[in-house]
Amino acid sequence: VANMSMLVTPPGTVIDSLKFGFFTSPGGTEVSGLRLRSGRMMVHVDLTLTGQDILDSLNANTIRDKYLTARVEASNADVKKVDDFVQLPIKTPSNIRLSFFASGTLDSLNVKQCLVRTDSSTIPLSATFNNLIDSTIVMNVKTEGARVDMSEVYAVLRRIGFPDTRRLGKLNLSA
Repeated sequence: VANMSMLVTPPGTVIDSLKFGFFTSPGGTEVSGLRLRSGRMMVHVDLTLTGQDILDSLNANTIRDKYLTARVEASNADVKKVDDFVQLPIKTPSNIRLSFFASGTLDSLNVKQCLVRTDSSTIPLSATFNNLIDSTIVMNVKTEGARVDMSEVYAVLRRIGFPDTRRLGKLNLSA
């Protein structure tokens, strides 16, 4: 797709530009160079799924052991636009920058790099997820040198009863 734009109604979200390459065969599927622009928001995605034609009976069990890679870069991500489509149980900051790279299978996915930035927080993460499509998901998440504004944490999580953490200010975290 060289370029397209659209108006999604409801909620009235304008996609200014959407470009991507797409290929699928029994050997695998690739979405390359996906570029989405909506207002100030830019999203770049590259995705590969080895050994699966997504047009042929795609479900979680058929791709469970297929190798996938995903790279996502987003800037000025307005999560309120996402909330228009998917009602999130938390309130999110309106401006998020994200850099993400993961590879593996749904049985064992390795998030090699994830960097989330808001106006006042920076959170670098890495993680492994096992059994993503089972009821017994196992996660191991690490962060080094995170700087978290606890007033943002409270604003995000207060909908689910999180205690008021605003007085803690900005914290440096490693775990």
